[in-house]
Amino acid sequence: MAFVSVNSPNKKQTELIANRWQAKLKASGASIKAFAFENSRIIFIADERGYKDMVKVKEFCLLQKETKDFEWNQQVFKPTEENLQAAAAQVENPIPIGKLPPNFKLPPGVHTDF
Repeated sequence: MAFVSVNSPNKKQTELIANRWQAKLKASGASIKAFAFENSRIIFIADERGYKDMVKVKEFCLLQKETKDFEWNQQVFKPTEENLQAAAAQVENPIPIGKLPPNFKLPPGVHTDF
């Protein structure tokens, strides 16, 4: 179980953030549930893989612009300006389709001739 404080004006907005983050984390393979329980607090509960999933949740949350802090195992983690800038740069400058790095190789069996 972990807690996240977010920049949110009310519980409804916090619920929207919790739902969006839960969907993104589940899409990445994490088996977690997220619930808004105060105006600006979210609780994350790991279902099956516990520690591994919570590490993924921590890394994800600390890259989100809405995060104030992440509390887990009686430790409080805060997002760093460097991490937030790196995450913003990745969103602003994604790799364009068809412009993959020169050393990029497709896995065996994957074809690009659609």
